[in-house]
Amino acid sequence: MIGLVVLTSLLLFSAILFVLNKRETTRRELFRDFLSDPTICNEERLLSAISREEGESIRLLASVLQEHKTESNSMADALQDYEEYVEGWAHEAKTPLSLLTMLLDNRNDEISPSLQAKLDYVRSQLQEDVTQMLYYARLKSSTRITDLRMSI
Repeated sequence: MIGLVVLTSLLLFSAILFVLNKRETTRRELFRDFLSDPTICNEERLLSAISREEGESIRLLASVLQEHKTESNSMADALQDYEEYVEGWAHEAKTPLSLLTMLLDNRNDEISPSLQAKLDYVRSQLQEDVTQMLYYARLKSSTRITDLRMSI
C-alpha cells in the first residue's frame, strides 16, 4: 500500500513538473516571438500567458520597443534622404565640370597654355573631389543603414 502511495505521488509530482515545464517553455517562446516582432498580436499572445505583474513590464517594454523601432525607421529615412541629396548635389556639380571639359577641349587654341593647364588642374581636382565625396558618402550611409537594420 505504501509503495502505491509513493508511486502515485511520484506520478502526480512528475505530471505537475511536466505541465509547469511546458507552460514555461510556451512563455519563453512567446517572449522570443514578441522580442523579434513586437506587434500588438504577439504582445497580446504573451500577455495571455503571463501574470498581471509581468504584464505591466511587458506593456512598458512594448512601448519602448515601438519607440525604438519608430526612431530607427525615421533615422533610416533621414539617412536615405541625405544620400539622395548628396548624389543630387554631385550630379549638379558634375554639370559645370562637363561644360568646362567641353570648353577646354573645343577652345584649345583660344586659351593660353598656362591658363589651360590651370583650368585643367582645377577640373581634374574637382572631379576627384566630387568622386571621392560620393564614394565616402555612399560608404558611410550604407554602413549606417546596415547598422540601423541590425539594431532593429
